[in-house]
Amino acid sequence: MATRLLKKIDLAPGVKAKNLTIPDMTLVVTVEVDDTLKTLIDKGKEGLRWQQLEDAATDYVEPAIKTIKEEIETLDKKIATLSEKDRQDMLKTTNQVLKQVAIGQESGVNKAVEDEWEAALRRNKTLSQYNTKCLCKAAVGALTIASSLASMIATGGSVFLGVVAICKAASELAVLVSNMAQDVSEAADELDVWLVNMRDSVEKEQGKVGSTSRELMSDLSPIIGKCMVTVKTCDLNQVKLEAKIASLDKSCDDLVGSLNAALDKLKKLDSQEQAKAKRIQELSEANTDTLNEVLKLQKEVAPYRKFNEQARLEIMDWKAKRAPKTKSSIKAQSLGKWAVALGTAARTFGKIAGLPIP
Repeated sequence: MATRLLKKIDLAPGVKAKNLTIPDMTLVVTVEVDDTLKTLIDKGKEGLRWQQLEDAATDYVEPAIKTIKEEIETLDKKIATLSEKDRQDMLKTTNQVLKQVAIGQESGVNKAVEDEWEAALRRNKTLSQYNTKCLCKAAVGALTIASSLASMIATGGSVFLGVVAICKAASELAVLVSNMAQDVSEAADELDVWLVNMRDSVEKEQGKVGSTSRELMSDLSPIIGKCMVTVKTCDLNQVKLEAKIASLDKSCDDLVGSLNAALDKLKKLDSQEQAKAKRIQELSEANTDTLNEVLKLQKEVAPYRKFNEQARLEIMDWKAKRAPKTKSSIKAQSLGKWAVALGTAARTFGKIAGLPIP
């Protein structure tokens, strides 16, 4: 597999500020592709497909770019009117929020590009012979929610609203993770179906050559050629599942870090105002509930990792034209259920933090 740059996206193009130092806000989006596909892209033979992936990445960050420009420019004007203490508080909180929400942009761009590639596969079956994996890294990243900086502008950059902004970003990432977990569940089910089809096809061909059971024919060379299309489809779906599990694992790690950081800051907040104290308590409880659901979901991913590895070994045997030593299955697993549970907790958390969630 070769790594090819898809696109560098400046999340603050043309943003000018007199009172703020704008950090590097570049998303570097790369895609791992197999050598054959990379050669075709380099020669321009898959240029249209590559452009579609670029467009998917651009479309995802477009709302964030617009928000960043508007809110940073407004914030820059606001800072000029503040006292030195309030100015320093706002500068500190702004930097903190920008770094925190970077995680959501990385995961979101990855998913947008992956979804576009899967859509291309459905439209053009010949692409199924190629493997890809999107990798997005941010130097500092962008705004996933319009209300983060807006909240600070409205309040002069208070510590409380800064923490609320971090909670909003964490809850939005949690919603994204729940969707990614659902994608893993669906990808595993799809692979499971193709593996069953593969086994049935081989058994049918074995019967034609006189074998009375699968175990009697360890060398499948005489029959596997007729099933090669199904083998390739299994292979493609296994690679897709592995990439989705890897993306989910990374995003879960990022999310747990974000939730723990937000919880730590919430514990340090103190307010004599009854309404604000109640809000802090609600945010802390919703944060903890979301964190618990993430940890539960992570346990549910374990059988899918095992299934993926078993499927990989089984497919290797098919490709080597021999009867597989392992038979993988993901029947009756419950990742989808926990994906829904995390999504529910994340949306509750987001509503308390002030996200416009329906």
